[in-house]
Amino acid sequence: MTDRPPFFFTSYAERRADSDLVESFHARLQRETEIKRGRTASHEGFLNTGSLRLGQGWRRKIGTALGRTRFLVVLLTNDYLVSPWCAREWAVVKERARLAKPAEPVALLPLFWTRVSAELPEEIADLQLRMATLGAAYTDACLVDLMRGDPQAYEKFVIGLTDHMVQEAPGQLPEMDADLAAYYPPAFGLPAPEGEQTPAPEPELKTEPKPAKAVPEPPVATFEKPAPQVGAFKKNDLVNAFVRSPISGPRETYELWLESVRLLIAPTQLEPLTDSNALRTRVIALVNFAWKQGTPDVLQALAEALEELGDDEATLEVRRLVDLAVETRANARW
Repeated sequence: MTDRPPFFFTSYAERRADSDLVESFHARLQRETEIKRGRTASHEGFLNTGSLRLGQGWRRKIGTALGRTRFLVVLLTNDYLVSPWCAREWAVVKERARLAKPAEPVALLPLFWTRVSAELPEEIADLQLRMATLGAAYTDACLVDLMRGDPQAYEKFVIGLTDHMVQEAPGQLPEMDADLAAYYPPAFGLPAPEGEQTPAPEPELKTEPKPAKAVPEPPVATFEKPAPQVGAFKKNDLVNAFVRSPISGPRETYELWLESVRLLIAPTQLEPLTDSNALRTRVIALVNFAWKQGTPDVLQALAEALEELGDDEATLEVRRLVDLAVETRANARW
């Protein structure tokens, strides 16, 4: 294992239907960058998968990778354009590139993973989306179709993309604090939940050595979450948000969520009541169980496991309310 920054971060809207194809593309791109740059240079890619979110501190891991990666490889889909998480990833790397000295380097690489019928946000539309180096076939096709239908064109695409990244790699990006990156305001699409919004201070530029003479330091990027209204939290609001979330769909989705909760809180065991009865009854029992614990770990696990399933509005509202609940009880003994 190495602690060096990832060379690229694959940014995509997680979907079960093509998650295996995304992982295959990510692995192929990482292998090509290692071929071109060698093992001694940074070549690793970062991919946010569901398995990553089974561990505690996953949000900070993503923030760390976002705050240090050299490139953001964006897999555009209609789902990507309405995902606050994807829009956050874009915003973080765009801001880091904007602050780079002496000139803004290439850092954002948007690619048409599928055909996009929605109108592209101005943030994305302003960039060149197709390059001759990626091959003529990509001019009229999307990446996922090249993977499955034209292996030769797909190989040309990956090689061309890698060559472009290697060529642009010498340009440096300033690093951003992991907590700031993890809660950075999205660049487009749905806004971040009210509890996550915060003015974005500029990251400290770390690419140049500090002069020996004492000079005023630029402000270091720090994340200060706005203090929630302590008296505003109600458990019923949290229950309602859970009931509106993806776990209200097929039973298998609820079971997947519950299994993630169990993994996150182990060795703590859930009470038997929480695995039966109607959805609202189960959710109430889970929230009450979490509320009775000596620490906020179970409550946090309920939100983290839900975030594995996606980032729709109800899920974001659950996260906001859980953070508010933790803050509400900060002065009390868990």
